[in-house]
Amino acid sequence: MQRRALTGVLWDVGKDSMSMVGTDGHRLARISVPVEIDVDGKHSSIVPTKAINQIVRLAADAVEGGVQVKLASDHVIFRLDRTTLLTRLIEGPFPKYQDVIPKDNDKKVIVKRDVLGDALRRGPAYGRVDHVDESTPDEPLELGSGFDVRFGP
Repeated sequence: MQRRALTGVLWDVGKDSMSMVGTDGHRLARISVPVEIDVDGKHSSIVPTKAINQIVRLAADAVEGGVQVKLASDHVIFRLDRTTLLTRLIEGPFPKYQDVIPKDNDKKVIVKRDVLGDALRRGPAYGRVDHVDESTPDEPLELGSGFDVRFGP
C-alpha cells in the first residue's frame, strides 16, 4: 500500500449511495448517504484531503445551488457558484478499512452531540484522546488519554 493513499479520502459513488472514508493511520471516519445519481456502476476514487476541506469551506459560503462534480480517470472538478476547483486524484489502493470495523457489533451509544463535541474539543488540551471507558446508565462516559495530569507533590 502506498502511504500517500492515507492522505486522501476514499470516495465511493454508486447509483443509490455515496460514501467517504478517511484515515490518518490512527483514526477512521466513514459516512455513507443514500443518493440518486445517474452513473454507470460504482466508481471509487481517492481525493486529496486538502481539496475536500476546501470544497467544504466553499460550500458553506455558497449562496445558491449545490456542488457539481465531474469525475475523470485522474482528476475531479468541483463547481459551485462562480468557483471551480480542479484536483488530481491520488493513485494507488486505499487501505482495506472494512477489516477494522467490527462486523457483528451489538453495542449502540446515544449521546448528545454538543456534550460529546465539547468533551472532544477539550481533550487535546490534555493530550490525544486514545480511549473511551465503558459506562453504565448510572455512570458518566469517560474519555481518556495516555497523558496523566497530576497536581501537587
